[in-house]
Amino acid sequence: MLTINRTDIIEFYDGTKHRLVDRDGNYGTLQNLATGLNKVHHFAEIKLSSADRDPRIKSCDPRALDRISAEHLAEVRMWVTQLNEILTGINPQRRQPGAAFDLASTSQNDRVRAKVDELNATGFKVSRSSVYDKLRTYRRSDRLG
Repeated sequence: MLTINRTDIIEFYDGTKHRLVDRDGNYGTLQNLATGLNKVHHFAEIKLSSADRDPRIKSCDPRALDRISAEHLAEVRMWVTQLNEILTGINPQRRQPGAAFDLASTSQNDRVRAKVDELNATGFKVSRSSVYDKLRTYRRSDRLG
């Protein structure tokens, strides 16, 4: 559970610092300490944007998952894992990052090609263009399209 006091400084992963100036139910008004501008945020959004969360790992609104069937949810989770591996090199199901997904030595194009080959080898037929479409949608909206 997220607890924020009015005296707390909240640092987002983008480096901006904020202070809670008002709250109304599940929403809080945060003041940007650099600009002085106020913006209303849902507390779940504040928690997801805080600096202690790794910004490379994308996540969606947890309530959205309640409206998805179990079968579709499994597919969404699979794609989130696969797309995060392309973007960050991190796959929580593996102990060590695969050489094909090392950000220092591969391009995004190389990582997409490796992911397509990997998925096709496991029987999940996918094309390079469909992976790029999902990747573009995922990056644009922070959600899987």
